[in-house]
Amino acid sequence: MGRWQQRPSSPIHALLLQAAIAIAKRRLFKDKFPEYYDGHNGRLIGKEAIIYQTWSIAGLLAAKKFLENPEYLELISFAEGLEGAGCSL
Repeated sequence: MGRWQQRPSSPIHALLLQAAIAIAKRRLFKDKFPEYYDGHNGRLIGKEAIIYQTWSIAGLLAAKKFLENPEYLELISFAEGLEGAGCSL
């Protein structure tokens, strides 16, 4: 299992993840799922952000599912050692 496919190493990590998702959920619902946030702390809705963005909603749902079922990460992850060479100049 790769480093991104491991379950949280302690109950504290799981609680932090749950708290982060809960905060994101509250903010996204309150702000009507904006396209992006802006500002120094990322707390302002972007000046030209469109609301009710599919990817904002999908990101929240995916985060919740990955927290509930970490083994799902294998569906979107590459096996270790399969990473490409990247860009070389």
